[in-house]
Amino acid sequence: MVYLFIQMSSEMWDFDIHGDLYFEKAVNGFLCDLFQKWKKNGSNHEVTIVLFSRTFYVANNLEEFPEYMRECLQQDYKGRFYEDFYR
Repeated sequence: MVYLFIQMSSEMWDFDIHGDLYFEKAVNGFLCDLFQKWKKNGSNHEVTIVLFSRTFYVANNLEEFPEYMRECLQQDYKGRFYEDFYR
């Protein structure tokens, strides 16, 4: 059983020097190569790919957010409010 976590940071939507998106390189490059290698070696894996991201919000206190959001928010060591997303 294999879990692959891919962070969907803002850099994933940047282009490399050849004009390819880093997201495309991850999917069409790394993942394709990995799966082909497993196939070549006769491996059988159950794979779960988890895409995750963190969104920071500009706010000074929790009351600045709608009530429905408050239970999902966290604060980092710098006091910034954030929310994590997983798919």
